[in-house]
Amino acid sequence: MNIIKKVKDTFFTPRFIKFFITGITAFAIDFALYSIGVKAGLPFLLANSISVSIAIVVNYVINRFWVWQSEEKKVALEFGKFMLVQGFNFLSNNLFLLLFVAINVSAIVLNIASLISENLRETFGFVEGDDGNKLLAKFFATSIQLITSFLFYKFFVFRVKKK
Repeated sequence: MNIIKKVKDTFFTPRFIKFFITGITAFAIDFALYSIGVKAGLPFLLANSISVSIAIVVNYVINRFWVWQSEEKKVALEFGKFMLVQGFNFLSNNLFLLLFVAINVSAIVLNIASLISENLRETFGFVEGDDGNKLLAKFFATSIQLITSFLFYKFFVFRVKKK
């Protein structure tokens, strides 16, 4: 099987779309609860801890029943694997974030854009400066995490078997 077909068969599937929608849903829940907590006067780290914890549980439940249709009887073991992947994601996301900020990823993107067209460089102008670099670095780090999470869930947590 060639690599392009393997990538297509892994990522361009209804399951990956469900996974992506689930991630967006978990993010929205996390962000909404965090915002409510901060507006209610909770210390921001407490608000974040509560919102992230709830979002992780919601993410697991939706992934288990909707994305992967898991029939695993040992739910605690499966959830433990899920949390292990969450821990890996936390560490790897921070490492990639540090790397992309350190290499000034926004300058690289802007330079590539200007090689293609000056209009394209203007389109990406919002990523200029330190804050723009950090935002773009977060985007790239999270994009990598999206791919690795899907693979870890498929082959480790929910163990999809070929039919």
